[in-house]
Amino acid sequence: MKKTHNVKTLLRAGALLAVAVTGGNLAQAQRCSVTWTGNAGDGSWSTASNWSPRNVPGPTSDVCIPTFTTADGAGLLGSKPSISVHSIQVSEGGSLLFGSGDVSIATSLINQGGISLYGTTLSAGSIELPNPGEIDVFDNSSITSPAFSNTTGTVWVYAGGTLRLADNPVQLQNGTLSGGNWLVSGVLVVPSDISQITTESGAAYDTVVSVDSGAAVQDASGNNALATLTSVGPSAVLAVA
Repeated sequence: MKKTHNVKTLLRAGALLAVAVTGGNLAQAQRCSVTWTGNAGDGSWSTASNWSPRNVPGPTSDVCIPTFTTADGAGLLGSKPSISVHSIQVSEGGSLLFGSGDVSIATSLINQGGISLYGTTLSAGSIELPNPGEIDVFDNSSITSPAFSNTTGTVWVYAGGTLRLADNPVQLQNGTLSGGNWLVSGVLVVPSDISQITTESGAAYDTVVSVDSGAAVQDASGNNALATLTSVGPSAVLAVA
């Protein structure tokens, strides 16, 4: 247990340092047709005056969530919105909450901040999760994306939560997981078994798989996806309580 918690503490510290040094660069570099301001003060995605221009994002919107802001699309502070947009970009230090229901992103989701899923069915053409981007999963959620790339970011499934990936992440091919931080305190479901954990040559960050006591990494049939594991590379980390 100690090793698992140390891994998570180090990842959190690295993310905070990256935010302090480089926060906000992503939103400045990306094209936005609507940007979160939070000016209404209620935190709600569905309030037009929280956006610039003052329109709730729709299917053609390219959405940007800037540094040090939180957009509540989960309905934690009010009604649960139906979300369908063209693209979303979350800057370092920005936060986005998604609740129960469908979230449809036609093209790309780029997340260098934090996204929380509270029983969400999320679909996107592509998902990029570079450091220090993090997806935190609560309740029963799913992600459908044929191009879900977690190179150096973090996917954290909390206790009591389940994340079902409809497609293998880009880093899991032919049984080899070669990137990302995967912290599992609940249940993570991946389509394929994991036979090797490696880190790509020259990568800035190790591949980390951390599984807490009582947690599970399962394949699509509900079996232990790590049962076929034969090797963990010298630059990879497997922490199992």
